[in-house]
Amino acid sequence: HYSDKLSNTGMLYTRMVADQYPHHNYTKLAMLTDVYDLWRRGSSHWDDAFNLNSVYWNYGLESFITIFSDGFMYFTDEEVKFINKRNHNKRAVMETAVIEPYGKNSAIIFISDSSYRGEVIDHFPYDTVIVFADVDYSKVPTCSVRVKGDVMSRLDVVLPSVVDDFDVVASAGGHACAGGISFKDGVSFEDIVNSGALEAI
Repeated sequence: HYSDKLSNTGMLYTRMVADQYPHHNYTKLAMLTDVYDLWRRGSSHWDDAFNLNSVYWNYGLESFITIFSDGFMYFTDEEVKFINKRNHNKRAVMETAVIEPYGKNSAIIFISDSSYRGEVIDHFPYDTVIVFADVDYSKVPTCSVRVKGDVMSRLDVVLPSVVDDFDVVASAGGHACAGGISFKDGVSFEDIVNSGALEAI
């Protein structure tokens, strides 16, 4: 099934969970996940959704499922400390980010810590952001991609299919507006730029 209004989490909750478990905590967890997955930055719940995603990656899948098995009400004191520390540390990541504008309101951004990809994508006002993390210019194994804006205008775009044919690409995954690309061993940033793979996104 496809929906231009709900993420997979939102569709799953609406179709399978809401009637059986009409619990406010499940509703909030599904709603925040939906806000983040569809990158609804204009939502009044955006900050909580963004922070919940950071908490998810900090806990890891199995721990997150256990901790939030009854849904989500609020962040614990420890989670608030973690969020505040991330917000403090991200300033240094932003200040040291290397930005290479390209195309129409797009940018390739190099950062020092891969765990801050989401914050970097959210922070910089480009329509298309391609983030390389934990790398230098001579070795670029992976990148994250986020295309902001109207999902409907990109329904014919599936990230793997638009870059799979480029020699520098090992694999790719994602959907119209978000995903990741793994590059072959030994591929340099210059090789990637010259291949045309980034312009195809």
